[in-house]
Amino acid sequence: MSGYKSNIEIIKNVTNRYYQKEDKKWIIPSDPIIVQRLKDDYTRDGAQIVNRLPEDAFDYHKKVLSYGQFKSRFLEKTVVELKPILERYIDTLIAFKRSQRTMTTYLGPFIKFVQQIGIEHINTISSKDLDKYMAMISGNKVSDGYLHNAFNAIMFYYRDVLRNNHVVVKEARRPKKDSKLPIILSVQEVDRILRALHNKKHVTILYTFYSSGMRLKEILSLRVEDIWWDRDQLFVKGGKGMKDRVVPLATVLKALLKFYFDEYKPVYWLFEGQDRKLPYTEKSTQNVFKKAVKLAKINKKVTPHTMRHCFATHLLDGGTDVRYIQELLGHSDIKTTLIYTHVTNHSINKIQSPLDKLMIGKNPNVN
Repeated sequence: MSGYKSNIEIIKNVTNRYYQKEDKKWIIPSDPIIVQRLKDDYTRDGAQIVNRLPEDAFDYHKKVLSYGQFKSRFLEKTVVELKPILERYIDTLIAFKRSQRTMTTYLGPFIKFVQQIGIEHINTISSKDLDKYMAMISGNKVSDGYLHNAFNAIMFYYRDVLRNNHVVVKEARRPKKDSKLPIILSVQEVDRILRALHNKKHVTILYTFYSSGMRLKEILSLRVEDIWWDRDQLFVKGGKGMKDRVVPLATVLKALLKFYFDEYKPVYWLFEGQDRKLPYTEKSTQNVFKKAVKLAKINKKVTPHTMRHCFATHLLDGGTDVRYIQELLGHSDIKTTLIYTHVTNHSINKIQSPLDKLMIGKNPNVN
């Protein structure tokens, strides 16, 4: 809330309000009763009130199902013979406080496993049976990610749902991961992507990716209140693994966000969807990135997640300690972060090729 020559004593009566010096604005709780009371008080005081909030601004939130609703809706679509085992499976996921995204990721592969093995054999299979099943789905040319999600979903049942030290838990062998390195763009290529578009919202989203290293879902889940202007930080609420963290708010992004706020006036979500009640969609964001990549004439196969890889690698190139990068990325295991040490040029560029050493002071024997 901002104004000129207004009676600040009125707003000082509001509990939990604070003044944002940088933008010269008062921040008040998102409560319709408080807003209406302030409007009435200022109107009586002779002030002219300009309300920029949409009529139903206080209903702006993700339509996230409760755990109970998620369970009920999922079981409604389930065949009768699978309901008992899936209800127990879902109850255990809820007890472990797994996110609904993780629950969905686990349930699909687990159902296929139960249907293939047979509900009557599910508790008596051997580790060899599991190996055969994993070999079968691997032969279907599924992605490496799906293969590991399926293994995790199955192991969750035997390890955490049954909790009886089943033979599968003791002898199961996780599929070997492909040692693929992430695709990295150079600083110059990233710069071309950032400069490819002119729509202020799209540009701001691209800058947020590269300046923060956040995941796509995390960026689209940012709320207006998650921008900590005075601390130059962005608050990441409920990231992967339901973990909160903070990341730096880059000076350039901070300046860009001010222009963005002036034009779009986001109410609840930082990047709002078309109806302004829900966040911008993943599909729309992917299309924005795809367009920028095409205009920037980048021929590599990249996605929005590539910007996260670039963020980490370019920090390593600049000498940032890998432990700080781990914290910024929200990795629980340092091994995940260490993959970027294989693509950084911080040390590689210091290595002299034996060919260069051999040819010092010599010219190649070509005409």
